[in-house]
Amino acid sequence: MTVKKVLFAIYTVIIGILGVFFVPCNLVYGYGGKLEIISAEFVPIWKLIDKTQLINGNYARYELILSRVLYTFAIIALIMFLVYLVFDKTDNRKNI
Repeated sequence: MTVKKVLFAIYTVIIGILGVFFVPCNLVYGYGGKLEIISAEFVPIWKLIDKTQLINGNYARYELILSRVLYTFAIIALIMFLVYLVFDKTDNRKNI
């Protein structure tokens, strides 16, 4: 296998694991404009629809922090691109 295929497979696995098991969310409760943030944490994706927690008569729910998700994917992509550049064996120099 080439370096590109191996690194793409590793990148896909990392993004898959982070996208399912470590989703950045705020735990909020309340209604309307009176939402209160309890905590910010990384949760599995199935906890986003958790309706079991009841705080002060309101159901607590998880809100996705989209900017953090995009930053995480961008950083992982940048790291994998730099690793690819380190292990790339093609000679891109022009003969003079």
